[in-house]
Amino acid sequence: MLGFIATLVFFAPTAFGQLAQPSQGRERASLAQFHDELRKYAHLRDTYIEVAPLGNEETVPLLLERLRQDFGASEPSHPSGTGMAFDCARVHLIDALRVITNADEGMFYPRWAAWWEKNNSLSQRQWMFEGFAAEGLHAVDPVNEQFGLELIEQMGRNHDFRSFNAARLLADIPREQRLKWAARASASSVAFARLGTIEVVRPLDVTGSEDLLRALTIDSDLEVRRHAISRSKFATRTGFPNRSSIYYARTKLLTP
Repeated sequence: MLGFIATLVFFAPTAFGQLAQPSQGRERASLAQFHDELRKYAHLRDTYIEVAPLGNEETVPLLLERLRQDFGASEPSHPSGTGMAFDCARVHLIDALRVITNADEGMFYPRWAAWWEKNNSLSQRQWMFEGFAAEGLHAVDPVNEQFGLELIEQMGRNHDFRSFNAARLLADIPREQRLKWAARASASSVAFARLGTIEVVRPLDVTGSEDLLRALTIDSDLEVRRHAISRSKFATRTGFPNRSSIYYARTKLLTP
């Protein structure tokens, strides 16, 4: 998971029709190249990072085969309370599986193989909803207001594959509707919901979006204030550091 937070390189996904055809064509070509590399080579750290936001149903078995061949088909036992270190390439491979499937089956092959056996007949979009339902969210397709507000809170609560996939689903919602939901989330008593509001509002270029972001710069919660200030247009104009890799990934998903 740390690998995803630290080094995810974003190539905007074609899932759910977010991009124009020329970009879709380039990304299909990139994905085909990544698939070819997964079939031929081992320990592909950069490929795992780059395939994560682009991957689809065809990518998962290729990643699973790499996991099996390169890192073993069994889960080793180790004494309770002892830590385990993992190869960097393995961390990025697992991160890619998490992003693509919206599931977390740990670091070893057997649990991921069992997940694939159970879920390989579902679409990637279904994986998104199943993953959020497993987290206790009221996942419905199409996304309604209750689920939308929960996704906004996920974007404030998590900085991993869940926040990325929350942005993936929210990207389908019209900008004006997203702004209405963000306005509701900004009034929530839950700080994570207000933090999520910032991530949703920042890329929007509709009337009221900057006002909503500006209001959060005086929020009662220090973390909310800090993030709102760093994401504001003022911060962008003055060079305030406001782009972690995960922030950039989510922002590009939600940018019209």
